[in-house]
Amino acid sequence: MSTLQQLPTWGPGVRALREYRGISQKQLAEKVGCSQASISRLEKGLTRQLSDAARVRIAKALAADPHRLFPYEDDDVA
Repeated sequence: MSTLQQLPTWGPGVRALREYRGISQKQLAEKVGCSQASISRLEKGLTRQLSDAARVRIAKALAADPHRLFPYEDDDVA
């Protein structure tokens, strides 16, 4: 399995929550401080590595817990 395939894909969760909150990609991007294209790439699964700070900004903009919105497979192990 390649490294890319092992990385988590958070896009569907981000998209679903964004749509549930009634926020456009552009609005989310403005709240987070990034481009709409960056949000689009994240939601499509093309961006799989995000800094902790970026995950927190996105989760905060969506009124979500960053650990629930961006889970890692090993989160349950601790």
